[in-house]
Amino acid sequence: MKVTVRAGQTLADIAIQEYGSLEAVFLLAWENGFSPTVELSGGTELERPDATFDREMELYCRNNGISPATARTETDVTDTGIFTDTFTLQFM
Repeated sequence: MKVTVRAGQTLADIAIQEYGSLEAVFLLAWENGFSPTVELSGGTELERPDATFDREMELYCRNNGISPATARTETDVTDTGIFTDTFTLQFM
């Protein structure tokens, strides 16, 4: 399975979006031959290994169209469903 990187996304963003956990950064990096800190370009296609880390958060992101993008600015944000600046305990 593949996932397409959106503008401003990091491997950490993709890990949250696809697996619901930052732990998946290392799996994504290894599978795609990247460093965990690689700077990605929008439109890049990544291999998405079949794995489960945090199923509840994974489904939440998928069902609510959440596509975190760490490097986005306010002018870049269109209807991507990124997380808000307000921290809640919902995901702890």
